[in-house]
Amino acid sequence: MTGHGNVNEICAWLLRDYGPDMRLTALIWTAQDVHHCTEGMGTTDDEAEIVLADIAAHREHHDTGIDRQAVREMVRNWRAEAHRTRMVSLPADSLEALLNSAGRWLVSGGEDADGIRQAVGLAQEALGK
Repeated sequence: MTGHGNVNEICAWLLRDYGPDMRLTALIWTAQDVHHCTEGMGTTDDEAEIVLADIAAHREHHDTGIDRQAVREMVRNWRAEAHRTRMVSLPADSLEALLNSAGRWLVSGGEDADGIRQAVGLAQEALGK
């Protein structure tokens, strides 16, 4: 069983699920530990909290352990997912140009390459690529 929360929540969970005289071992991960493991990656406090929740939620971390590389990979994976699902703004005229170009491409079989390239360029600019 795993616990994730603040000190009071963890202590309440321990007292509820384990007797006060029961011997046990606890491995404690803090946001500071996550920041230490991801030094140089510019990890935010929110990202550190996500890693802590992931450590608590996934049993394989308890079975196989977790190290600096695993924590760094968690941050990379979360960032990649957040990047894929983030909201971007695109001016209406740029979106219209992109949709019109895509429609022309479907009809013309790609003969309007310059217009399509321009519309795609505007969309890539909005995505920051």
